[in-house]
Amino acid sequence: MEENEKKMQQATVSDHKHNRERKPGKIVKKILLFVAAILTAVILTFLYSMVSEYTRKESRPGKDVTITVKKGESAEQVARDLQEKGVIRYVFPFMLKAYRMGLKGNLKYGSYTLNDGMTLTQVVDTLIKESGSDGQGTFVIPEGDSIARIARRLEKKNIMTREEFLSALDRAVPDFTYADQLPKGEGILYPLEGYLYPDTYYVDENTTPDTFVADVLDHFTKKFGTERIEQAKKLGMSVEEVLTRASMIQKETEKAEEYPVIAGVIQNRLDKNMKLQFDSTIVYAVTEGMYGKEKVVYSDLKVDSPYNTYVVGTLPAGPICSPSLAAIDGVLNPDKNEYLFFQYDAEKDDGSNLYFKTYEEHKDAASTAEEAATEKEKK
Repeated sequence: MEENEKKMQQATVSDHKHNRERKPGKIVKKILLFVAAILTAVILTFLYSMVSEYTRKESRPGKDVTITVKKGESAEQVARDLQEKGVIRYVFPFMLKAYRMGLKGNLKYGSYTLNDGMTLTQVVDTLIKESGSDGQGTFVIPEGDSIARIARRLEKKNIMTREEFLSALDRAVPDFTYADQLPKGEGILYPLEGYLYPDTYYVDENTTPDTFVADVLDHFTKKFGTERIEQAKKLGMSVEEVLTRASMIQKETEKAEEYPVIAGVIQNRLDKNMKLQFDSTIVYAVTEGMYGKEKVVYSDLKVDSPYNTYVVGTLPAGPICSPSLAAIDGVLNPDKNEYLFFQYDAEKDDGSNLYFKTYEEHKDAASTAEEAATEKEKK
């Protein structure tokens, strides 16, 4: 009997010991589940907040905020500044909206007056369609700008009317240094597109449409210079062709280091008699040089225009913007590569591209990017 009682006592002691060991484990498990629930709630709240900012359609009362876009700044750097100033809450929704609305290649440096009650669409639209203030007595032609956009800003700043500017351009054509190279024929929007060199120009009460145009064109001639003319000849290109290629490159990437790479892609596709199929040429044709189109749709691919590289089998009829000197030099010093395709790097979302040698690689990457974008939109 005594032996049985001892065994029972030992068993009871053992059970108590096991219970004491199990209780801390259960507590830890409950704590972890509670923490996981809290983290999940925080993440879901954060994602909901980001989606709400992206999809918000109504502006709210707010205060004006001035931001300055510095020359060479990327869209992401601008987004950080907007976030610090309280215009936007998150960088990613802004970058996605900017990409979808075509801010890439259209971001102009200067000062902008925004409002912290604006929707993302309103913020991006302002950065695309407006021009930063250039300072009294000056007018800036940003890299990648077009004649149509320049004309509108000249009128908005009361320097001259749109009609006065365009008429001055027409009068300048016959005596222009490269008049014999300018595009002619049906569908040509602006023969001097691409030749309005991106820089800061001084204007005063003595500035007339003709003197302004003459100053800008003369500046281009000097900047392009004899060395670039000779390099173009070595490549078998006219100045017009160099500008046409450079303008396309300017619109397809925000990264200067990619200019020679895309120049190589253009040459590779032309060598294989492939249509270039650059979306930027479609946007130029559809908007008649105003840009700002949020998305290229299937029907746009068939638009009847000598600029549409989904239709024409060669380069577009002429330049589609005013390219930077760096883009021009990218054309004159192309990268020798085997790439035939490229697309925006949505994962980095910093204005850069991904490059591919085959259509299959390009298609697979495009599908992956589209799926990722769809998932982000769902969240």
